Amino acid sequence: MQEKADVLIGLSFGRRKATPGNSNKRLAAVIAAIQEKMKSVGHAPLPMILQKEVDDAYRQHGDYWITGLRSFSIYRNEKDKDGYLDSYEVLRQAWIIMKKEGWEKAVIVAHPDHWLRCAAIAKWFGMEVVSNSALRVQLSTVGYDPQSVQFWTRKRWLFKIWTLAGWIKFWLSRKREDRQ
Repeated sequence: MQEKADVLIGLSFGRRKATPGNSNKRLAAVIAAIQEKMKSVGHAPLPMILQKEVDDAYRQHGDYWITGLRSFSIYRNEKDKDGYLDSYEVLRQAWIIMKKEGWEKAVIVAHPDHWLRCAAIAKWFGMEVVSNSALRVQLSTVGYDPQSVQFWTRKRWLFKIWTLAGWIKFWLSRKREDRQ
């Protein structure tokens, strides 16, 4: 499945004050497993576009510095003085990178309760989302972090409310010019 993708995009899920947090560490482990699988079947690792917290967690893995691996980190939002990145903004920036690189197909790595919205936003931008049941099984191991500074990522019921608001915001605020 991943062999058909051009790039891997990792979106964070919560964070702690001084560390990426447990959810992002687990997302980084899923990414490491995908890259290892790519190597084991004789394919080059996928280039990566990672949100800062996932990138920070992934850097803790020993195989981070793969020779020749293209990697981009999305770490700030120019539109928000606090730098908060919502899923739309992360994927908008990823889409800009993908267009510059000539990439069209992406593996989306996100918390399992976050994945569907991320995939919908990615498709709206024009990305072809590559997925299979093995990826969904890997993502199912990513949980919530009760110590996250983002309260909505501490418990599932909080995130369900938050994500409903996120869907509404996406459908009301998406901009055609962002797709260009």
